[in-house]
Amino acid sequence: MFGKKIRKEIILNPVWPESFLDALEILSKVLKIEGRKVFIEADMITVQVTDCENQKAIAKAGIADCGFVTVQTYQGLMRGLFGKEMDVLVRHTKNLNQGDDCCEVVISRQTHQTK
Repeated sequence: MFGKKIRKEIILNPVWPESFLDALEILSKVLKIEGRKVFIEADMITVQVTDCENQKAIAKAGIADCGFVTVQTYQGLMRGLFGKEMDVLVRHTKNLNQGDDCCEVVISRQTHQTK
């Protein structure tokens, strides 16, 4: 829903990867995801976060892994922004709640081929 709303109201003609990075900036402000570094290499984006309100809330609730929620959030943002023809692999590779120095998410873009 969030990605669709951004596409409808803010980023009308999304372009990879710039529009995703813009949407990620909006998401980060809304969810108070701070201390963020973003690395881009070809069709892969790596996001590292050292200060995240979601992670803190999940840790406070006694749940060790915020990875599932994070993966679903990034996938939904991508699909809402670019549509279902955009396929994406999202992996949560590091986790502050499990002792890592940051939460790290690796996003790999794949486009469905039409035959």
